[in-house]
Amino acid sequence: MIIARPPSLQREYDDFWSGDPAIIPSPDGEPDYSVWRDRIARARETGDWTDVLVAGETPTKFTLRPITAHQFALLVDYANGHAAALVNELAFRLAFVRVSNLGANADLEYEAHPEFGKLCTTSFLDKAGVTAAVALLIIQEIGGAALTRASQLPPKR
Repeated sequence: MIIARPPSLQREYDDFWSGDPAIIPSPDGEPDYSVWRDRIARARETGDWTDVLVAGETPTKFTLRPITAHQFALLVDYANGHAAALVNELAFRLAFVRVSNLGANADLEYEAHPEFGKLCTTSFLDKAGVTAAVALLIIQEIGGAALTRASQLPPKR
């Protein structure tokens, strides 16, 4: 059984990449592909991944922190003139806290970013043996989900 903390607007939460071998694969080209995507979206929204997990498997768990309203505003400004992939990568790096069940986890490294301060690099994926193509997919999906979650924050009054 996988324990995942539900999404939170204030505390750390857990997320998973939909291409993880422990997640039931998408039925490419089949009519129920939208049903699978809805299951992933619901799991991401509720924190309950049991409907999409392969029995007996444990997925790689990414622990994230919510992107603040201030960080989201900076990302929106940064998006003007930068590719969406770079914005999603920054969102991933802003939200990322730790990873578990990634095999031989490499030590996390940090670097300074001129607008966003101290950010974790994504080199831990390469050091854990994740191919560059798969790392890109992970970063884009989870970073995009973190950005979407931030866009849904209620405005402060």
